[in-house]
Amino acid sequence: MKTSIIAVGTELLFGQTVNTNASFLSDKLNHMGFDVMYHFVVGDNPARLKEKLADAFSDTDLVVLTGGLGPTQDDLTKETVAGYMGRGMYRDDKVIEMLKGYFENRGRHMTENNLKQADLPEGCTPFYNASGTAPGFALSVDGKTAICLPGPPRELKWLWENGVKDYLGRFMDKKMYYRV
Repeated sequence: MKTSIIAVGTELLFGQTVNTNASFLSDKLNHMGFDVMYHFVVGDNPARLKEKLADAFSDTDLVVLTGGLGPTQDDLTKETVAGYMGRGMYRDDKVIEMLKGYFENRGRHMTENNLKQADLPEGCTPFYNASGTAPGFALSVDGKTAICLPGPPRELKWLWENGVKDYLGRFMDKKMYYRV
């Protein structure tokens, strides 16, 4: 399956953060048999992200996105993906409970803006995050699939091992093996 990876975050474009997620995902996806065709990096800008989604989906059937799932105003990846794929949003009660537990376990107060992380696209498959606060998800529409994962590498890797890898396994009937 032809695949694109889109990393979202202005901090990546400014050189403030190194995009280690792309190499991690490329390695894992290639070993599963996915054909990674493109890597894109886009800032926290919904219009540009929508353009990159169109570019990616014009030539690939799977787009894996990282970043932009947090609680701040510029975290707009899931809303942009949902809109691009013609889906609305819903508030996931399980995520709300996980968020409350996350903050309680750390003795911290959860602010109202954190509830934004419980908003997910309608019809998605959520990947609940026990390693942080932002859940990931997969959304398939008309043969095209977007998988959205948080930007922090620790959370992305945890979600890969605890949901994404198994979800993607259903798309592949063969694996690629490398010998170096």
